[in-house]
Amino acid sequence: MESKNSSILAHMNWIDWLLALVFIGLLAWIGGLFLPVYGWPLGAIAALALLYLAKSRRDRAMHEQAQGKEDE
Repeated sequence: MESKNSSILAHMNWIDWLLALVFIGLLAWIGGLFLPVYGWPLGAIAALALLYLAKSRRDRAMHEQAQGKEDE
């Protein structure tokens, strides 16, 4: 049984890392278009927050799916 406090960086392959970097770069670039001085760091912070939410939801879904298979 896995700990609930597992690392957010666990269970990621190279394509996950690539997509995360592209997403951070894209939101930083869009932020820079709207607010030239402070937009790129705000976009990067927003991207990190969204990636954290998505990853935690994915991990929770994977954990629930694994629990369902154990119950069968």
